[in-house]
Parts: sequence; structure tokens; C-alpha cells
Amino acid sequence: MPKFLKFLLLAIPVLSFGVFLSFQERHSVLDFVAEGTVVTAKWNTKNHQMSLFEIKTVKGSIKTLHHSRVTLTPEQIKVGDHFSKQASSTNCFINEMKVECIK
Repeated sequence: MPKFLKFLLLAIPVLSFGVFLSFQERHSVLDFVAEGTVVTAKWNTKNHQMSLFEIKTVKGSIKTLHHSRVTLTPEQIKVGDHFSKQASSTNCFINEMKVECIK
């Protein structure tokens, strides 16, 4: 069997799997669901200058929103604000005001 054919037989499944994982990661932020109070709001973190938000839910658990597609600015959200986001939505509600938070 030629070396190029062996290469293709290995490369096609690996590359296909990589594309699938990349697509899943890009859309994972849309599946984020949280409602509660913002306990941490950081911009330009060490992880590729992405924003980091931690929301404490009513039940007391902490949900982390840390993704490159988040577009919130310091003027839009602060620690102590009420935050709500539903699945498959690019908008979130901050203190009952609708804001686009994901590009």
C-alpha cells in the first residue's frame, strides 16, 4: 500500500474529528445557562485576554462564563448585578435589561 494512501487513511478521520471538536467548542457558549448574581467580573485575563465571569446561582453553585465570543464590557456588567442567560441565545439579561453578550 502506498505511503500516501496510508497517510490519507489516517489523516481523514483525525482531521474530521478535529473539525467536529472545533465546531462543538465554538457553539458551547450558546449552551451556557445561568441565572443569579455576578460574583466575579474580570477582563483581559491571562488566558488569551478573554473575559471571565462567575455567576452564583440561587442554589449556591458557581457557573463560569469564560469564552472568546463573550462581548460584555465593564460598562454593561459589574459584580453584584443580576445575570440571566438561556440556552441557544446570544442575548442575556443584566438587571432585567436585554444585552447582546455573545457574538
